[in-house]
Amino acid sequence: MNERSRRRAGFSMVELLTVIAIIAILAAILFPVFGSIRRKVRLNQCMSNMQQLYQAVKMYHDNWGTYPPALGEYIINGVKYSPLVPAYIKAGNMHVLHCPISAVSDPNDPGGTTAIKQFPTAGTPYTTAAGEQVFFRKSDSYDGGFIKNDPSLQYELHYTRGWTDQYFDQLKASTGDNPRQLKYRNPPDDAVITWCMNHADVDAAGNATGEVPVLWLNGHCSQRPGDRFSFNRWAQDGYCWQARP
Repeated sequence: MNERSRRRAGFSMVELLTVIAIIAILAAILFPVFGSIRRKVRLNQCMSNMQQLYQAVKMYHDNWGTYPPALGEYIINGVKYSPLVPAYIKAGNMHVLHCPISAVSDPNDPGGTTAIKQFPTAGTPYTTAAGEQVFFRKSDSYDGGFIKNDPSLQYELHYTRGWTDQYFDQLKASTGDNPRQLKYRNPPDDAVITWCMNHADVDAAGNATGEVPVLWLNGHCSQRPGDRFSFNRWAQDGYCWQARP
């Protein structure tokens, strides 16, 4: 190889390394941006699901004068109930009950959950007034949701008509029951229908940080601090009742 060829090869190597360095810099800049865009798209899809659920809940209430006992399918004593499907949510649209970043990837997974947590007591099964345990589809993200950082994938309740039916006798006796519950015929617009904890960051202790999408009874869907809606704070501190849409 003559001197000219060696110089040309040297310049080519420098140019190649320069291009590689530029690509690496651009990747370092753009990858976080792409990640942020992807999270935003998934959040928007989740909020779109909530808006569709709101329409179904509203139509149910218009027809029956009450709110449905659940948003999706649920099972009691081996019997499956579907208050909104297919009359208000088509059977082929079960994906509206599935957050795009759910721990369960299949929106049609019919399996029931076995470890359900009821507020405010950790580990207490979600049961009917008769003591019958209630099971939901694993893919259902809005009747409840799997708790992050929990290897057993336990399920926490996010939708119910009456948060104080069983657990707030003392509160009702001392201060009166809170009107922002769906068990009442005409609750105020700032009552909460459901929320999705999949979008929260959760620390090692299981405490939620960041913001989560919340669906209000006025049909508005907005983000609120995750710790107001985390499993161990909903009922005990009443933060959700104090938050406004």
